[in-house]
Amino acid sequence: MKTDIFLQLLALSLGDLEKKLDDARRSLVKIRMGIAVGQQKDTSKYPKQKKYIAQILTAIQSKKLSVYPL
Repeated sequence: MKTDIFLQLLALSLGDLEKKLDDARRSLVKIRMGIAVGQQKDTSKYPKQKKYIAQILTAIQSKKLSVYPL
C-alpha cells in the first residue's frame, strides 16, 4: 500500500510533481501554524505530511536521474 502512493507519484510528469511539492509544502506550513496556535488537534498530520514531501522529492530525483523508466 505504501508503494502505491510512490508509484502514483512516479506516473506524474515533473511539472505535476513540482506543483504537488509546492502544495504539500504550503500545507505543511498551515499544519505547523495550526499546531502552534492550538487550532490543530491532530498533531500526527505533521510527520505524515513531511513523509509525503519526502516521497515527492524522491520521485522528482528519480525522474531526473531516470532511475525508474515510468
